[in-house]
Amino acid sequence: MSQQRTKPSGIPVVRSLHGAFGPTGYQIFTDTGAQIYSAGNSPLDSQAYVDPRVGVPVSLLEVYCNATGIEMAAEWGVPWLGCDPEE
Repeated sequence: MSQQRTKPSGIPVVRSLHGAFGPTGYQIFTDTGAQIYSAGNSPLDSQAYVDPRVGVPVSLLEVYCNATGIEMAAEWGVPWLGCDPEE
């Protein structure tokens, strides 16, 4: 069984980020599966969730997910692997 590398503080080393998007918003995850960012689909408040019929379109949520992920990956110094539709 392989051991996960950790930083001196005991925090697992993050090697990449990826995202998922759907009709109610999007999330950014580390390669370890930890969710590090979440945004809703409200056109007025990115942290709020609204009925998908009146929310930001899924196609735009995908754009936002990629833009946020690229920015966060640059800040973290790791590759951005893109985003996929929620299952």
